[in-house]
Formats: sequence, C-alpha cells, structure tokens
Amino acid sequence: RNKLTEKSGEAKNDNRSIIECPGMTDVIFRLGKSYLFHPGNIMFRDIVESKYEEHDNAKTQEEKVNITWWIIDEVLQRRNGRFLVWDNQGGWWTELKDRSQIRSKVAVHIREFKKRVKAKQNCQVNNS
Repeated sequence: RNKLTEKSGEAKNDNRSIIECPGMTDVIFRLGKSYLFHPGNIMFRDIVESKYEEHDNAKTQEEKVNITWWIIDEVLQRRNGRFLVWDNQGGWWTELKDRSQIRSKVAVHIREFKKRVKAKQNCQVNNS
C-alpha cells in the first residue's frame, strides 16, 4: 500500500519514493518534449549554459567530470532540487539517488547542449 505523506507529496512503495508532483527545482527526465518547460528543467538548462564555455575549454576529462559534479551539486545542494525519472509502468516519478546514474544523465545533457550550440554556430557561419 502507498502511504502518502502530506509534507513531501511522496508515497512510499516498498523501497521506492513515489513523487506525485515534481517540485519547482526538480529536474525531470522523461521521453518526449513535454518536460522541457518544467521550471526545474529550465533552471537546469540555465546552469548547464552558464558552465558551457568552461566545459568546452576543459583540457582533460577530469576537468569535464568535475564541472558535471558541480552542476549536480548546484541542483541538489544549493537549489534543493532532485533528479526524477518517469516510471512508465507505475505512472509516477521516482527520485534518482544513484550519483553515477545522475552523472551519466547530466553528462548526456551537456553533450546534447554542446551539439546544439555547435550546430547553431555552423548554421550561422554557413548562412553568412
């Protein structure tokens, strides 16, 4: 049985936390584009964008990993957010707690952001 706690908006189901409604500073991962406009994802994109040049100019993989960890800590500790994934079977959000999984998802997001920036730059160069 799920037991909903009023304070957190979470229900406990076995060992998983079920999040019924993501918070304003939560970063949500879900297929499709509907998640793009969630306030936490907008905040997350702003954080990634603020670290873009530093990440792009990083000389070593270790520097890039450290920037990724900084972004994660910014969301989790300084902004009090969480990283959530959609559970298709259950129809609810669950919190990602495994830091290596979080790092992997954030690293993919950074790479995709860099590709979009470079594609936009190439398009502008080709059109001038």
